Amino acid sequence: MRQRLPSYIVSVTGIILVAERFLQITWLSALASELKNWGVILGAASIVLGIANLVVVNLHSLRSRRTDMISTGMLFVALAAVGVIGMAKGTGSPLYQKIYTNTYVPMATTVFSMKIFYMLSAAYRSFVAKRAEALVMLLVSMVTLVTVVSVGESILPAAPKILDWLQTVPNVAGQRGILIGAALGSFATALRTLIGYERTNVGM
Repeated sequence: MRQRLPSYIVSVTGIILVAERFLQITWLSALASELKNWGVILGAASIVLGIANLVVVNLHSLRSRRTDMISTGMLFVALAAVGVIGMAKGTGSPLYQKIYTNTYVPMATTVFSMKIFYMLSAAYRSFVAKRAEALVMLLVSMVTLVTVVSVGESILPAAPKILDWLQTVPNVAGQRGILIGAALGSFATALRTLIGYERTNVGM
């Protein structure tokens, strides 16, 4: 019974939330709202647990000298500084927003920008193997690179129009296909969870 209890809780909660979506019943709406509030509380608790686990794991690695001490030290400094400022002044304070804007945003933009060079390199290596798919990826990567640089239009005047067509036609079609597939997969997983066949989400 103890092993099946988490699965029963997940199934009952899911059925209540789905029923509340389609049935206009007062007590059912109140119960679903309470369950949603509990979900928010559990989500916040899981974040705290994740932070604690991050600190414990990195402290253990730091003591055993199995990690880069400088990177781990910067992690702790950033975690403490942002946490203290966020709790003391709130996430909407100018200081907190300035730290976020001047640190996280540039780093995230840099990592995202580097992806296109890895994609171009992988496409070139595959292109050497004479794959048609790699040729398409290589051409799209080259058009994107030419378009985003400041002198791109001078090199290839039609690059912006080509990139716009690639983004609005093949890209949108591919994204919609992926979203439809993901939605069908999510529906199948949710259905298996509701009827009790999917138990991996509760560690069973």
